Amino acid sequence: MLNELLDLEKFPYKDSYISFLRKDRDAIKRNPKTVKRIAGRLYEMGIDKIIENIQAPKEANQRRGSQFRNWSFKTFAVKNLQDFKNSEKGLVLLNTNEQLAMNFCQVELRIAVTKRPDLVAKLNKQYIVGESKFASDDGGNQNTAFKDGIDLINNTSGRAHKVFLLDGVVWIAKSDAKITAIAHSTANIFSEILLKEFFKSPGQ
Repeated sequence: MLNELLDLEKFPYKDSYISFLRKDRDAIKRNPKTVKRIAGRLYEMGIDKIIENIQAPKEANQRRGSQFRNWSFKTFAVKNLQDFKNSEKGLVLLNTNEQLAMNFCQVELRIAVTKRPDLVAKLNKQYIVGESKFASDDGGNQNTAFKDGIDLINNTSGRAHKVFLLDGVVWIAKSDAKITAIAHSTANIFSEILLKEFFKSPGQ
């Protein structure tokens, strides 16, 4: 059923992994948990709702927003702003509102940013900031999201190490400007699944 639905122009509901599975059908076998989640959602919808959504006007792709932050806060230790600044041992993530986090990056870390980075971390006495993006398809908002990450790691201002956490279809593209940009970059651009490994030796 999933393979048949992936052949259609419009999938019954929005999911970041659909374009990835369309481009790499072998990924269906390699990602049983993701497939089970998608199939479960389809069964819950029922055939009538599936048909209705397939026939509905196609909507633009949207970024996943705060999903990375929610995951990282569950995975790593978090601190409020004052405790974050005082921390000098181990790994902690900054947990505060958007404005305070952006002000901290601009004033304390002296990074020229116009919004809060997705990742604001401190490992011992070293600060690390990063953007996390999932490229669910090519073009449009996806290109803008990719540029956000590239702009951050190419930003030489401030006193924090910078990373770009990138996942999605970009890694299976055979020929793409994004892959070329990554291949010629000396910055830290890698999948979110490697973040724990990176924290063991940042900047190496």
